[in-house]
Order: sequence, then C-alpha cells, then structure tokens
Amino acid sequence: ASPSDEALDRALEGVSAERIREDLEYLASDELAGRDTPSPGLELAADYIEERLSELGFEHGARTGFVDHWTRSWVQLDTEESFLALEPVDGGEGAQRLSFGEGYFLVSPREMTDLSAEGELISVGDGSKSEVRKADLEGAWAVTVWPEGSILAVARRVQEEGAVGLLVLPVGEEAIGRLGNTTRTLSDGQFADVGEGVFPAPVLGVEATDRLLAPFGGHLPDAGESFGVRAEERRRTTYPGGLRTFENVCGLWPGDHSKLSKEVIIISAHYDHVGRQGGEIHNGADDNASGTTGLLAIAEALHRHGPMKRSVLLMWVSGEEKGLWGSEAWTRRPWLPEGHRPVCNLNIDMIGRNSPEHLCITPTRGLAEHYNGLTRLAEQHAGTEGFGELRSADAYWRRSDHMNFAVHLGLPVAFLFADIHEDYHKPTDDADRIDYDKIRRVARLVLRMLDGLQKTKLDLHRKKIDDVDDFQEKVFAGWVEGDQELLVAALRAHRMEHGALPDSLDDLDTTIPSIERVLGGGVPLDPWGRPYRIDTKNGEVVCLGADGRKGGRGERADTSLAIDPR
Repeated sequence: ASPSDEALDRALEGVSAERIREDLEYLASDELAGRDTPSPGLELAADYIEERLSELGFEHGARTGFVDHWTRSWVQLDTEESFLALEPVDGGEGAQRLSFGEGYFLVSPREMTDLSAEGELISVGDGSKSEVRKADLEGAWAVTVWPEGSILAVARRVQEEGAVGLLVLPVGEEAIGRLGNTTRTLSDGQFADVGEGVFPAPVLGVEATDRLLAPFGGHLPDAGESFGVRAEERRRTTYPGGLRTFENVCGLWPGDHSKLSKEVIIISAHYDHVGRQGGEIHNGADDNASGTTGLLAIAEALHRHGPMKRSVLLMWVSGEEKGLWGSEAWTRRPWLPEGHRPVCNLNIDMIGRNSPEHLCITPTRGLAEHYNGLTRLAEQHAGTEGFGELRSADAYWRRSDHMNFAVHLGLPVAFLFADIHEDYHKPTDDADRIDYDKIRRVARLVLRMLDGLQKTKLDLHRKKIDDVDDFQEKVFAGWVEGDQELLVAALRAHRMEHGALPDSLDDLDTTIPSIERVLGGGVPLDPWGRPYRIDTKNGEVVCLGADGRKGGRGERADTSLAIDPR
C-alpha cells in the first residue's frame, strides 16, 4: 500500500462510534439547554470544540484564534448600568434610585436604546392637549397617569412642547402586570434593531408612584404644577448600539503540498439548536449534535492521517436555526490565512437517525445547474460505507449552510443529510435515539471524499471560482467593514458616556462595560497592521488602505464608515 493509502486507513480506523457517543451525550445534554443562539449552553459547546481542536494540534482557523466572531443586532437592557433616579429639587431626603423591572418599566422593546434624560417633574394632568398647554415643559419631564388612549400620542405631544421625557404613572398593579413580557424580553435580550430617535416614556412602579404622590394626598397635581423632584433616566444597551458578537468555531488542518496546500476544502456543520420552547429543553441530538460530533470525529481522523495535500478547514457555525446566520456572516466576510483560497464546501446536518442505509444528498442531477464533483465523489464511495443509493435532498437545497457558500462565494457545494423524522424540532430529539454507528460511517464517507479531493487538478464544476487575489480582496474588504462597524458602536457608547467623541482611538474609553464587551481583545488594527483613524470633522472611522495614505483606488483603497446614520 502507498503511504497515502496507509494514512487513509489509519484515519478511517480512528473514527470511533464510542467517542462520537461520548461527545454527543455531552453536547445534547440538558446542561447545554438546547444550544440556542445566543445562550450559555452554546458558549459551552464552542469551548468544548475549541479545546478538542487545540488537543489535536489544529491551527487557528479564524483571524484571532479558533473563533470567528460575527455580529447581529441584539436588543438587551444593561440592567446594572440602567436606572431611574428621583431626587428632591431642594436636596432634601427621599431620593430614590430605581431598578428596571422593579421600580420602573418600559412599554415596548422598541424603546430600547442608549439614552440619558434629566429634568424637573411637571404634571400634565391627563395628558390631553389642553392640559399639556398649561405646563412649561422646556427641559422638564412631563408626568401623567396611564392614558386611556395611546401613551405614544401623549409622548409626542409633550415632546413638541420641549419635554425631555414622559413619566407615566400606573393605575394599580394590573397595568404593571401587562408589561411582564416586555420586561423579560428586555432583560433577556432578543434579535432586533436598537430604536432610533427614542423619546423616553418609562412607567413608574406602584410603590414609587405612591411615594411620589404622597405629598399631594395621593393625587396627581394640577397640570403645570411641579412635583419638586428631579428625575434622571439612564438607559444603556448591554452591547453598544445593540451590536452583539456571536461565534463560529474554525480549525485549520494545513496541507503539505507546496502549491495545493493554499487551496482549502471547507467542511461545515452547525452546532446550535433552538434552546427552550414552551418551557421544555430541545436538546437537538440529531439536529445538529450529530453533524457537530461527526465533524469532531473527522478532526480526530485528520490527526491520525497527518497532512493531506490540500488544507482542510473544519467549521462549526452558529445561528443556523435563526436563518443560516453564522455561515452567511462568514461567507460575506470570509477569512483564511493570506495566500489561501477556498475551493469547495461540504456541509453535514442531521446524520444520526432513520434506517442505517438511508442517506440523502444535494445537489443531485435533478439540479443540473449545481450538480458537481462533490456529489459524484459521495455517490462513488457511499456504498463502501454501507449506504444504499443516495437519495435526493434537493428539496433542502436552500435550507442549510452550504447555500451561503454557493451564493456568496460561488463555490461548488454538497450537503449530506439523513432526513427528518418524528422528533425533528421536538424535545424528544435526544441522545438515546441516535444511531452512533451511522454517524461514524458518514464521517468515514467524508474522509474518503477528502482523499478523493487531493488530485492535482480538481474537476468539481464548470463555474470559475475566485483566485487567490480575488479572494484576498474579499477578506480585506470584510475585515475592514467588520472592524469599522464595531468601532462605530464603541465610539457611540464613548460619546454617550463622555458627551463627545475621543480625539483618537488611543483615547477610546475601553473600560466602559459595553465597549469592553464589543471590542473584546482591544482596539483592532487594519489588515496592514495600522490603526484606524477618527475623522472628527466628517464623523467617520477611516481606514487608509494598503498604502497607508489618503487616496488610492480599488478594494484596498481608503474606506470610511459614518459614526451617525446619514
């Protein structure tokens, strides 16, 4: 046998159903609570994968390690940094600092943004037009009882009169009870855009309302009358501008051929699931702890095999269940070591259920435009691993992560999938229902396909894919775009805290908790190792491009991003 045949045999023999079981029983355990994006359980899964890649000697497959960070707009109130404070104007006793969800509330998640508002409390009675006109609201907080109509209508009315905010007093506990869902949503967070131009209109808690009205016999003062109290509301998002980072995990197994090692075969699987639904944990043993552990088994096998001619990138993506978000993020802003380029993607998802010989693939010949050499390789080797004729998964062509590699990078792709079943997206998709030997055989099939992808000339499909220079342009463009997006969010948070932008990024206050969360390892440098600049005159974050000078042409030329929307 040739050395390459011996290496493949070692790799195939090293794929263990017992090790797959061990991995899957942890990843699909209640401890990880369904691996929702985002969740502590998903973070534990990422840590588990990273640790294994490190043990097996993989190289970092992302720009700053094993983790490829991607961003999405996420609304969550920072309950430690947010408050509503009430203090007597004369500085006397009775000051209160109220916590969100206990002393005060918000009516809608759309009110979530970063803001600060301070002023004296002035009654506007029932909030009607005639009552509002009686009050001098310039620079003050307007106060009203919960109106029979729209709070928004009253808020607009008092804003037009110069008020800095509207404080709404509830009529009993029932009104507060209606805000429970909003309170939970803002505390836990949700995928949504941060509000733009939000006018503060918090609802005071019942106890705080009673204390505020006590000097007036428990009744709202007449319109235009002062409470003799100043209010300050400070509202902060956990992530500045609502920009939260999420994690794909990437491990690179470098090739050893002088030229072919620069060509990268990407094998992907999503490691997230749907978390809790209806109060029950959905562990997602098949969807997709099966593909996740299959990819770990391939990592173990590559360790036994040693280098192939071409490099292999193993990629565990998150956010698939939300809409293929993790793979979309990577393919729109890809990263590989300079001089490398991707040549194809093979994606595996739900490979541990149904009959032992049942396995599906897309694209088949039924999708003639997309049918390619990856499918031909799978068809060639499937029987060797005990699978019958591969069935069509063309109905799922657009439903898993391979789609983004095809659409955004123009790569030939294939998707291995053992089909849905009665436990799909149900709390019964548990580890005790998995066929571990089937996952083992799918992993071995992928290894045989990898071996078949080591020929000097790949004949996968007729479409032209990016050469090294074209791909590198995409890497640099995405790199700069992502950095500028994070820096803009950080600069807005700095301005909210200090009242002005810093003169340079050296002066950015990275001790602000939200900035620390979004920048993580510190202020980034551009792809050419230079700092980004703040153009305070035009309100932009600027990258000076490859030449480090203002002016230039092409993708590596100057790039700027406005700090405020225009």
